[in-house]
Amino acid sequence: MELTVKTEMFGAAAWVTLNRPRKKNAFDGAMMELLEQTIRELEADSSVRVIILSGAGHCFCSGGDLSTMLDGTDPRTVAERQRDLASCGAAVRAIRDCSKPVIAMVEGYAIGGGFAIALACDVIFAAESARFSSNFLHVGLAPEMGTMYLLTQVCGPYRAKELWLSGRRIGAAEAESFGIVSRVLPEDSIADETRAFADLVAGLTQNPVSIMKRCVNSGALSSLGAALAADMQNLPVCWQDEECQSYMASHFRKKP
Repeated sequence: MELTVKTEMFGAAAWVTLNRPRKKNAFDGAMMELLEQTIRELEADSSVRVIILSGAGHCFCSGGDLSTMLDGTDPRTVAERQRDLASCGAAVRAIRDCSKPVIAMVEGYAIGGGFAIALACDVIFAAESARFSSNFLHVGLAPEMGTMYLLTQVCGPYRAKELWLSGRRIGAAEAESFGIVSRVLPEDSIADETRAFADLVAGLTQNPVSIMKRCVNSGALSSLGAALAADMQNLPVCWQDEECQSYMASHFRKKP
């Protein structure tokens, strides 16, 4: 049986692929458990410095697999559904809390829970074909998987509520204008561009990168004073880090 989440290594970059292309990478609880496990294992692997997350078949993720719910054959109890939902939330948290940068490469659809997975990442590169929708209300569900927090943080409450209420799909260019997407790239070059950016990130010193991600994602920078206090706490750690010292020496050594 083929894994629903696959990992390939490209140097110091781990490329994680949601691998259920016949279902447009729609996920269930077991798939999200595997995604969480994969991310946590990669975080613990010292040879990995950056993670790329994408979907097989030129589609990122069409959200949760609702097929059994829609045809009335879902055998799960309420407790089982809650466990599956907890697995989904745990995968989102693993991505968000990972000390290593996670880059989402979105082709095709990022819908519902698939959109939430992309939002949990640190950077989103979108192909021109990408389509985003947070359509929970239009399938009878409240926004889940942390979407109410993540989307509001990215584009503000009014824009987020309009997207939930309308359920509309937005293209890559509009998502970029909302601050959701970092870059919009052509179909034929997005994989190479993503790899190149991952290589750039992998070349940075890890401690400052993880400090930046933790501070931004934790909400520790709620004011200028908080940001300055974080500087006082974190910068001495960088100065004492051997990798940071080596990096500074190699980049700022005076040339003869």
